[in-house]
Amino acid sequence: ENIYDMFNSLKYNEENAIKNLLNKCKKYKKTHNDIYVEQIIKICKALLILSKDNAFDKAREVIIPIWEYYEKKDYWYLHDLKIINSILFIFKGQDAIYVTNQMIKNINRLPDDTSNKALKLSIRSNLTVLLMENGNWSNSLNLLHDNIAIYKLDMNYILLSVHLNRIAICMY
Repeated sequence: ENIYDMFNSLKYNEENAIKNLLNKCKKYKKTHNDIYVEQIIKICKALLILSKDNAFDKAREVIIPIWEYYEKKDYWYLHDLKIINSILFIFKGQDAIYVTNQMIKNINRLPDDTSNKALKLSIRSNLTVLLMENGNWSNSLNLLHDNIAIYKLDMNYILLSVHLNRIAICMY
């Protein structure tokens, strides 16, 4: 399995998988110069910091250079969006909502194939949580209902149940 596939399927709470990916990236980096792999290394380090110490600020310091690289770009490509989606946790409040909305604008420029659709749903799902955290229940509910319609068609019952739970929280 290649590094990008491992990264794209990574569960952020599986410490052994993160360590495995980190080791593979470090080995690859010895013979290759690849900015995405360098960014994945930083993301893995930050995730391990969060996993071990729950030190958000320390993890954020590791991730900030990645955002500084992307914030200067006018256009984000698919892999850029995957990287940015994985570091959304560094943003707070309206900044997080702004970045996520920019991600949605960028992904809407891409062809609507399967991998783009999955990422778009992931970004929109993350946005629902950000909106909820900021008390923007109405917009979160609208996005949740839109996503639910897609999950029903795709028969993705796990994400459907997650979104139904989020609706219950919004309605409470």
